[in-house]
Amino acid sequence: MKSITTFLSGITALFLLALSSIESNAANFVGTWITTATLRDGDSRESSLTIKKKESQWHATLVGQTGDERILDRVHVEGETLTIEFDWERDGQTATVGAKAKLDKEGALTGKWYVRDGEGKESMSEDWRAVRSAATVLVGNWDVVAVTTENDIKHTMVIKKSGSSFSGYAASDEGQLDYTSVKADKNVVKLELPYGGGTVKVEARLQQARKLIGKWIYLDEFKEEVATGDWSATRQKRQQPKTSQGN
Repeated sequence: MKSITTFLSGITALFLLALSSIESNAANFVGTWITTATLRDGDSRESSLTIKKKESQWHATLVGQTGDERILDRVHVEGETLTIEFDWERDGQTATVGAKAKLDKEGALTGKWYVRDGEGKESMSEDWRAVRSAATVLVGNWDVVAVTTENDIKHTMVIKKSGSSFSGYAASDEGQLDYTSVKADKNVVKLELPYGGGTVKVEARLQQARKLIGKWIYLDEFKEEVATGDWSATRQKRQQPKTSQGN
């Protein structure tokens, strides 16, 4: 009996490990995205797309530039490809408006938006792109690695928000320094930090839901570039509050 139990436990462990591996390799679309739809005249329209997953079901809400909100009728994920659609009806005419895009190497979604009539015939299609919204995930603690020619500098970046403005500081065993500027625009984060009489400037892109990747440069007191290197930050997972259990 013991050998059978041990065997089943081993099989279960292997199954859970395989499942964990599959889930970790799957594309993660959950979060808020800034979408850009190119129009026929060359102009473009931006919207905010929020994607959620609940009990293996995908859900999405689209908010336009004027604040109009629409819950999408269909959200389909296949590998690294996302398809979203909503049904449209006016004056007895029906159509489907949607977008289909794939994750690229930089973590952006690139593809096409389209309009199909009631019979499924495509009547319109143009470029469509979406990038993760850095502003929606920036607040919190991040583990930072700044690569230099001598060694990797590691510290914690703490970002806070008051109203529409961000602030924060970098903390390590050597102390704490406040950022003089923290800005988030679409998927780009820009930071400025005083150091050694000069300024460290960072520009990074949110490539994954919890990952910022970019470059740092050091400008001396004369605003001359002295050094530069790779910079990355991984958002720390929020600790779940401990619950007391009775004996």
